[in-house]
Amino acid sequence: MGYYDTIRNASAFQEAASTEHADNFDVLLRSAARCPTAVSLWGRKQLFASRAICTEPKTRLPLFADHYPDDATVEPCIRDLIAGYGSNSKLSNMQEPQIIRQYEPDSLGYVWAALAPFLRAAEAELPVSTSDRSQRHRWPPSENAAYVASDSFQIGSSSPNRPESAPASESSIGFAQTPSAPLLEDSTIRLASCFIRCVLNYGQPLDKSSPFVHFRDERKTYNYDTTQAQRSVEAIDDGGLQLFNGKEMIQVAMVEGKRTFQTITEGKPVVSDEVLAQLVGEALALKQHETTEKISEDK
Repeated sequence: MGYYDTIRNASAFQEAASTEHADNFDVLLRSAARCPTAVSLWGRKQLFASRAICTEPKTRLPLFADHYPDDATVEPCIRDLIAGYGSNSKLSNMQEPQIIRQYEPDSLGYVWAALAPFLRAAEAELPVSTSDRSQRHRWPPSENAAYVASDSFQIGSSSPNRPESAPASESSIGFAQTPSAPLLEDSTIRLASCFIRCVLNYGQPLDKSSPFVHFRDERKTYNYDTTQAQRSVEAIDDGGLQLFNGKEMIQVAMVEGKRTFQTITEGKPVVSDEVLAQLVGEALALKQHETTEKISEDK
């Protein structure tokens, strides 16, 4: 199993790191081949060097952990979002103006409009039987002191020039991805943006005393110079969540878009070591970038 599914606590990390003779960043960064400066090229070695611990995934957003679904104050838009677009609605046959006018408010309509291209792509695929599967298309390949908990960072992005690879195993239920209708990164980001905006805009009370969290469309680059090997580490995100506290803009989360699932096991997408390493690398790059900026301001 991958790193994400097995390294859930410090003892599991220590055992695996010892078994695999894991190195720290002081060792890795001295070799360009072993530790590329672009975090989009990181992998399992960098996960151990980062001392990453992966917390159990949660089925409910923290934003709604305390009151949904029993609280009657939850916005109708949020309830409709969770309920879905409706089994009787042929969303894939509708165009954006039709979708926006059928679903209210507009925020909800834009979510389903962004989802529609994926439904059309799925319907265009020929069914693949479990006894006669076609081969999955493969895209061309192209020491911190503290542990990094997976609930302390969010998804960040690959370099726009990096080709996506898909070293995915074949699904036992006939899941297939073909180049005829690729789920492109930009479409994924659009869907994520519309969904997250809907949640943020209707999930936050208007009379809250704390700053509002909002979605950021612009990509940001984070970099820092390492003291071990005097090399610069760089990460680029696909947007994110941020808030303004009255003095500065604080990055709450980063967003990552992928063209295809990289690993499929028994018909379900799983978090590959490479994707996880990229997320951890971006979290570290953001933290180091902010720390470097604060030190420069203090000077």
